[in-house]
Amino acid sequence: MGNRHIALLGYAGLLPFIGFTAATFFGYDIATAWFCIYSAIIVAFLAGNQWHPDNTGTVFLYHSNALAIVAAMALMIQPLSSLTSIMLLIVAYLWLLIIEYQQGSTCNYRAMRIRLSSIVVSLHLIILVV
Repeated sequence: MGNRHIALLGYAGLLPFIGFTAATFFGYDIATAWFCIYSAIIVAFLAGNQWHPDNTGTVFLYHSNALAIVAAMALMIQPLSSLTSIMLLIVAYLWLLIIEYQQGSTCNYRAMRIRLSSIVVSLHLIILVV
Protein backbone atom coordinates (compact mmCIF):
# COMPACT_ATOMS: atom_id res chain seq x y z
CA MET A 1 0.00 0.00 0.00
CA GLY A 2 1.44 3.36 -0.96
CA ASN A 3 2.13 6.21 1.41
CA ARG A 4 -0.78 8.17 -0.08
CA HIS A 5 -3.25 5.45 0.92
CA ILE A 6 -1.76 5.18 4.40
CA ALA A 7 -2.12 8.94 4.88
CA LEU A 8 -5.67 8.95 3.49
CA LEU A 9 -6.77 6.16 5.82
CA GLY A 10 -4.96 7.72 8.77
CA TYR A 11 -6.59 11.11 8.36
CA ALA A 12 -10.00 9.59 7.57
CA GLY A 13 -9.71 7.77 10.89
CA LEU A 14 -9.88 11.17 12.60
CA LEU A 15 -13.45 11.77 11.39
CA PRO A 16 -15.18 9.61 14.03
CA PHE A 17 -13.04 11.19 16.76
CA ILE A 18 -14.06 14.65 15.57
CA GLY A 19 -17.71 13.66 15.18
CA PHE A 20 -17.97 12.10 18.64
CA THR A 21 -16.20 15.08 20.19
CA ALA A 22 -18.64 17.47 18.50
CA ALA A 23 -21.59 15.35 19.59
CA THR A 24 -20.33 15.40 23.18
CA PHE A 25 -19.87 19.17 22.98
CA PHE A 26 -23.50 19.50 21.86
CA GLY A 27 -24.77 17.48 24.80
CA TYR A 28 -25.10 13.93 23.44
CA ASP A 29 -23.88 12.07 26.52
CA ILE A 30 -23.74 8.69 24.77
CA ALA A 31 -21.11 10.13 22.39
CA THR A 32 -18.48 9.89 25.13
CA ALA A 33 -19.00 6.13 25.33
CA TRP A 34 -18.85 5.84 21.53
CA PHE A 35 -15.69 7.96 21.52
CA CYS A 36 -14.05 5.60 24.04
CA ILE A 37 -15.14 2.50 22.13
CA TYR A 38 -13.77 3.85 18.83
CA SER A 39 -10.58 5.01 20.51
CA ALA A 40 -9.97 1.60 22.12
CA ILE A 41 -10.51 -0.09 18.75
CA ILE A 42 -7.93 2.20 17.15
CA VAL A 43 -5.42 1.55 19.96
CA ALA A 44 -5.86 -2.20 19.50
CA PHE A 45 -5.50 -1.84 15.72
CA LEU A 46 -2.32 0.21 16.02
CA ALA A 47 -0.95 -2.22 18.61
CA GLY A 48 -1.65 -5.08 16.21
CA ASN A 49 0.47 -3.30 13.61
CA GLN A 50 3.47 -4.17 15.77
CA TRP A 51 3.07 -7.78 14.60
CA HIS A 52 5.20 -7.72 11.49
CA PRO A 53 8.26 -9.77 10.49
CA ASP A 54 10.76 -7.11 11.54
CA ASN A 55 9.47 -7.30 15.14
CA THR A 56 9.22 -11.07 15.54
CA GLY A 57 10.79 -12.12 18.81
CA THR A 58 11.24 -8.57 20.08
CA VAL A 59 9.93 -6.69 23.05
CA PHE A 60 7.60 -4.75 20.74
CA LEU A 61 5.34 -7.79 20.50
CA TYR A 62 4.89 -7.72 24.28
CA HIS A 63 4.14 -4.02 24.16
CA SER A 64 1.45 -4.67 21.55
CA ASN A 65 -0.24 -7.24 23.77
CA ALA A 66 -0.07 -4.93 26.78
CA LEU A 67 -1.59 -2.11 24.73
CA ALA A 68 -4.46 -4.33 23.63
CA ILE A 69 -5.11 -5.13 27.30
CA VAL A 70 -5.03 -1.42 28.18
CA ALA A 71 -7.59 -0.78 25.43
CA ALA A 72 -9.82 -3.56 26.79
CA MET A 73 -9.46 -2.15 30.31
CA ALA A 74 -10.49 1.29 29.04
CA LEU A 75 -13.64 -0.27 27.58
CA MET A 76 -14.48 -2.11 30.78
CA ILE A 77 -13.88 0.95 32.96
CA GLN A 78 -15.73 3.43 30.74
CA PRO A 79 -19.25 2.80 32.14
CA LEU A 80 -17.90 3.45 35.64
CA SER A 81 -15.53 6.32 34.86
CA SER A 82 -15.16 8.00 31.50
CA LEU A 83 -12.36 10.08 32.99
CA THR A 84 -10.28 7.00 33.83
CA SER A 85 -11.06 5.41 30.48
CA ILE A 86 -9.98 8.47 28.54
CA MET A 87 -6.81 8.84 30.61
CA LEU A 88 -5.89 5.20 29.89
CA LEU A 89 -6.44 5.78 26.19
CA ILE A 90 -4.25 8.89 26.22
CA VAL A 91 -1.48 6.87 27.87
CA ALA A 92 -1.90 4.17 25.21
CA TYR A 93 -1.51 6.65 22.33
CA LEU A 94 1.60 8.15 23.89
CA TRP A 95 2.98 4.64 24.53
CA LEU A 96 2.42 3.76 20.87
CA LEU A 97 4.34 6.85 19.77
CA ILE A 98 7.27 5.90 21.99
CA ILE A 99 7.31 2.37 20.56
CA GLU A 100 7.21 3.61 16.99
CA TYR A 101 9.96 6.12 17.70
CA GLN A 102 12.15 3.37 19.20
CA GLN A 103 11.60 1.25 16.11
CA GLY A 104 12.97 4.00 13.93
CA SER A 105 9.98 4.16 11.60
CA THR A 106 10.44 6.23 8.46
CA CYS A 107 10.45 10.00 8.88
CA ASN A 108 7.30 10.53 6.79
CA TYR A 109 5.34 7.87 8.66
CA ARG A 110 6.61 9.07 12.03
CA ALA A 111 5.68 12.69 11.23
CA MET A 112 2.19 11.62 10.17
CA ARG A 113 1.72 9.49 13.31
CA ILE A 114 2.85 12.38 15.51
CA ARG A 115 0.34 14.69 13.82
CA LEU A 116 -2.48 12.16 14.03
CA SER A 117 -1.70 11.21 17.63
CA SER A 118 -1.45 14.86 18.65
CA ILE A 119 -4.89 15.54 17.24
CA VAL A 120 -6.34 12.39 18.81
CA VAL A 121 -4.85 13.13 22.24
CA SER A 122 -6.09 16.73 21.98
CA LEU A 123 -9.61 15.48 21.23
CA HIS A 124 -9.38 13.18 24.26
CA LEU A 125 -8.45 16.19 26.38
CA ILE A 126 -11.38 18.17 24.98
CA ILE A 127 -13.74 15.32 25.89
CA LEU A 128 -12.36 15.48 29.44
CA VAL A 129 -13.26 19.14 29.86
CA VAL A 130 -16.65 19.12 28.08
